[in-house]
This record gives sequence, structure tokens and C-alpha cells, in this order.
Amino acid sequence: MQSSNLLFLVCLLLQLCATMSSRESTAAQWPELVGKSGEEAKITLAEHHPALKVIVIPQNSIVTMDYSVYRVRLFVDDHGVVTQVPRVG
Repeated sequence: MQSSNLLFLVCLLLQLCATMSSRESTAAQWPELVGKSGEEAKITLAEHHPALKVIVIPQNSIVTMDYSVYRVRLFVDDHGVVTQVPRVG
């Protein structure tokens, strides 16, 4: 009986993870922010996704390769304009 309960819980968790992953992937990037000022883009993301940590950094900056579902990096040019599609990571 315990092994069937464990199997049920594992299947339930896998289904939940798949559902969450598909929902997150649809809102994991924001191409509409390219061309806007970094500060404007940061405010927009903060209004719609307050749990995200939004970081404005110069394009071509060296960044860590770790992945965080709570972080969005906004790469901006010398004029403060977003140059790459912002995405979770």
C-alpha cells in the first residue's frame, strides 16, 4: 500500500512540475521591452512580476552562469536602452 501511495505522489508531483513549467515558459521573456529604457523596463517588470529581481547592467557585461527563476537581467547600451530580449534566468 505504501509503494502505491508513493508512486501516486511522484506522478502528482511530476504533473504539477510540468504544468508550472509550461506556465512559466510563456512569460519567461519579454521581447516588447527591447528598445525601451532600462529603468522603464525595470518598472514594467516590477509592476507585473513583483517577485522578480530585475537587474539593469551594461551590454556585454560578464555575468554568472547560474540560473534563477527569480532573476531578469536587462542588458542596456551606453544610452540606457534595452538591447537584448529580457528573460528569466
